[in-house]
Amino acid sequence: MNAERSTLESALHLAQQASQALHNDRFAEARVLVGRITQLGLAADWLTDCQARLDSLQECRQSLLSGPLGLISDGRMPAGITMTPDDAPRHPMHATAAAPGAAPPVHPAANSLLIESPGNGLPRRLVLRIDGVGTFLLLRGDRVTIGRAGPGATADLELFADLSERQAQIIRSGEDYFIAGVHGVELAGRKVEHALLQHDDRIRLGSRVKLRYLRPSSKSVTSLLDLGEGIRTTCESRRVVLWGGPLIMAPSRDAHVVLPGGTGGVVLLERDGQILAKPMSGHETPRTIALGSPLVIGDLRLSMAALDRSVSPGRVVG
Repeated sequence: MNAERSTLESALHLAQQASQALHNDRFAEARVLVGRITQLGLAADWLTDCQARLDSLQECRQSLLSGPLGLISDGRMPAGITMTPDDAPRHPMHATAAAPGAAPPVHPAANSLLIESPGNGLPRRLVLRIDGVGTFLLLRGDRVTIGRAGPGATADLELFADLSERQAQIIRSGEDYFIAGVHGVELAGRKVEHALLQHDDRIRLGSRVKLRYLRPSSKSVTSLLDLGEGIRTTCESRRVVLWGGPLIMAPSRDAHVVLPGGTGGVVLLERDGQILAKPMSGHETPRTIALGSPLVIGDLRLSMAALDRSVSPGRVVG
């Protein structure tokens, strides 16, 4: 009875995740999650119907993307695709002038903050520096966009490479990560638009950008992106942390940040809008990390700061 109840609870949890993915138009993700429900040994006509309809949705989307509408990107009209003057979209400069006294139109990005926050007061992008170990870019939130660096860049992970403004995104759903992108995304040598990521997966963006996805610890959903040779970020980090749970720093291969041998391990946690550093040995009280101020804990000296967009390359604030 307990085993049956556990199976039903797992199925309900997966169904809730699949429903959320469906509501956000993440059809491939929903298809994977529905498939996991059937792997639990549960059978129902509506599950079979869901799988078939999700497959059909993906086929329709692929058909649209391979047609004229899908080929128009980055404001450029591909060769062989034309529109008559009556059908051509109006340029903002040709828009009707605002009535006297009316408020001028505001660009969507005009009021955006230079340092974004997912909602609990902490910046979305953080730079962690550990003396004698290295520099790490920490990205918070369930959705991380990847694109080119430069003036006007909007991606969470900005790379100095020949990419579009938002070439791809990595989405966390529960304990799973997915990669999504319409243009120039390859996973394990195969072009994909939306796919589940597995530990040690090799990702290729555009013609030259190579990334490696790592999930070193089963104790935390936090994952990593290792940048290929010659790929640079705005904070000169070679390892990107997709921070979704405890961030383990220890002299161990299954740590997110591997420390030199003999160094005491530390776990970084988010709690009530604060970042805490907790030693892995003993019963020491976790210590708060203040952005911009160095912290010595055990054998480690580290600092953390927000990554600003106001200049390029990215400026560390704090």
